[in-house]
Amino acid sequence: MGHPLWLASLALLIVNDHVLKGAGVLPGWLTGKLSDFAGLIVAPVLIAAIARARRAAARAGACALIAVGFVAIKLSPVAAGALERALALGHIHWRVWSDPTDLAALVVLPVAWWLSGRRSPTVPPVSARSRATERLLVIAGAIACLATSAPPPIVTIDLSLVNRTHATQPVAIYRAAPLHDCAAIEAGDLSTLAAATFTPESCVALEPGKSVPLGSTVVVNDGAPPADAGGGADCQAVVVRAPGLADMALTWPEISAKTDDLDAAQIYLEEAGSRLYVAGDDYVAAAPATFTLPPSGCAGLP
Repeated sequence: MGHPLWLASLALLIVNDHVLKGAGVLPGWLTGKLSDFAGLIVAPVLIAAIARARRAAARAGACALIAVGFVAIKLSPVAAGALERALALGHIHWRVWSDPTDLAALVVLPVAWWLSGRRSPTVPPVSARSRATERLLVIAGAIACLATSAPPPIVTIDLSLVNRTHATQPVAIYRAAPLHDCAAIEAGDLSTLAAATFTPESCVALEPGKSVPLGSTVVVNDGAPPADAGGGADCQAVVVRAPGLADMALTWPEISAKTDDLDAAQIYLEEAGSRLYVAGDDYVAAAPATFTLPPSGCAGLP
């Protein structure tokens, strides 16, 4: 842990999580990636040090332990939520976002494995000073890995439609102007939607596993939405058209209250036999459109 590369990773993790995140200096996607790369160097070496792992197999096990957990939370919102709840029991409040692109950070694990087998180049291998230095670095590393910055009170999440079928699906997206009768729509009254004007927005050949953006919603983590947040009563609405799918109206408020799962931002296009269906989630309501839309103008669709 006394190696300059590990110390630099530790410093980057601390500065990135507690200074750069939310400061507007760097884009959010970049600060997230920096935490992943630095954390995947700091954490495996830390685990190996705590476990006194010196043999190659033991050090590889420390790396594998971190890698399995990292892959789980980046691929599964359920796993990410479980980790958040477990840490909350110890009054450690994490905000974990599932994002498969973060798995690119796994390329640094061989570096962590190599570092975990090295002794510090700056202190004698066996001495009171060495042991004290190691304890201080363990404490600093543990704090850096666990004490992340608090989630911002307001975050914007992007909503998307993901093709979970086994074939490429032609999809048309119709969009309405912002609506104002959210309460009625949430209660199942779609008369506002029927009176709205939907215009074809895009035609997509949606491949299996790929997604198309639908819009976004502002999520308020703590307290009530601010008065100037920008139309808290307004809703967004789109209609999704695809072969074998009844036209589906998807609606969501421009400002949402916090739910147990901030990562419930994906709407899935799924198949049941020869038919397709779309279900809502914590943020988006889905219901068959009870009104007629104009032709989409998309190839393979009416």
